[in-house]
Amino acid sequence: MLKYLSDYIGTYEDQLNTKLITKEDDKPLEELVVDAWKSLEVLKNIKFLGYEFSRKESDIDINRHVYRRKMGVPKKSQYDTKLILDNRVGLLTVHLKITATEKDSKTGKNILKEKYINKDMLIPIADEDGFLFINGKKYYLIYQLVEKSTYTTLTSTVVKSLMPVVVKRMPVIYEDVDGTGYIMPHFKTFVFKRETDIMLFIVSRYGILEALSFLNVAYILRLVESLKDRKNDCLYFQVSSSCYIEVVKDLFIKYRYIQGIVAGLLEILPKKFSLDNINDVTPFIKNLTHGKNYEKGLETLTSFNRMLDETTKNILKVNDYHKENIYAVIRWVMMEFDNLRLKENMSLENKRLRCHEYIASLLTTEFSTRLNRIINLGNKATMDNIVDIFKFSGMILIQKMHASGVLRFDENINDMDFFSRLKYTVKGPHSAGRKTSKSISKKYRGLHPSYIGRIDMLTCGNSD
Repeated sequence: MLKYLSDYIGTYEDQLNTKLITKEDDKPLEELVVDAWKSLEVLKNIKFLGYEFSRKESDIDINRHVYRRKMGVPKKSQYDTKLILDNRVGLLTVHLKITATEKDSKTGKNILKEKYINKDMLIPIADEDGFLFINGKKYYLIYQLVEKSTYTTLTSTVVKSLMPVVVKRMPVIYEDVDGTGYIMPHFKTFVFKRETDIMLFIVSRYGILEALSFLNVAYILRLVESLKDRKNDCLYFQVSSSCYIEVVKDLFIKYRYIQGIVAGLLEILPKKFSLDNINDVTPFIKNLTHGKNYEKGLETLTSFNRMLDETTKNILKVNDYHKENIYAVIRWVMMEFDNLRLKENMSLENKRLRCHEYIASLLTTEFSTRLNRIINLGNKATMDNIVDIFKFSGMILIQKMHASGVLRFDENINDMDFFSRLKYTVKGPHSAGRKTSKSISKKYRGLHPSYIGRIDMLTCGNSD
């Protein structure tokens, strides 16, 4: 009997989601790490040129990436033999081009400096069973259950990203030139915990005319100098004595998106605005900060530009047109705000499973902290300042994994423990080592076995 047990075919065997168990559909860690490196291009001084990844462990001397800092000792002399335990890692080599404008000490003129950097990083490699070997210990990473793309709060819709993109909608009332009042949605977002008009960011980035084209309302809405050529099918809202917003009446009343753009313009355009200054973005950039400082405004705008990282672009299940940059994502959320608000946060249909992605997010967070230093320097950033971003050990990812606690996931897992592969956590990487994991098998014990197949919808189903 035992001899033929391996040939037995169960009733639900064809419904068993083996890809979920083996993490076959999970994107390789090295590709997600490369996406984190590509996200550095949000800083105009950094250009990602390419990379190589080697899994040939005989070519990797892990001790060349581990050193202790010693005062007065050159860096090349700080290496010694430290790690003798088994490690399964690959070597990622990233190629970057760095540029910076600096003032020449002799001529006093600004010159453009260039530098090419090749940076090595060690990436843990899982074996055929999904186990990691680091410092002679065996680890198994479990899934994390997160939102697919967006979730809702009391007044906002939030896009999951490196820095959550919050779109808040509040009602405002404006009257047209005939005295008729309209309740319109006013869209805002949060940057550095400060609530700011979304239209202010879009106009600061594109200018008014290009912004209207970007928002797909150029043929519906325009700015005019006077009311002498009024159209019967249009509504008019006064901005100043020499500027009015003209918008097609039927479309304005039908679509909240168009109402939101009109309300946004009425909020950000100054009371003395003139069409003579329609292409000047300077006052809008200044208004991005409390002190109305142009340089600080540019820094805020740069920070906003980098809120959409490469990983988010890949997981956001919308047309590429809607995730070209952070402004395209904001535009999409404004368009679909009502539909997105209908999503149920607790529904499994709006969830997905991830594993390697939350490991790569540790590196993305580290890069974000380092980039902030350069952004805060603005035009004062030198070549040395930018190069300092890359002064870290090749072991940085493994160090972050240890520090965050993710490597304590099921350290003593049994090779034959089938259901342990279906465990997940609802907590983030920084609390991963604590007792926060749940077991899909225990939570849903007694359900039809095909439920395991439906769990796969969390990883590959369309989110929106």
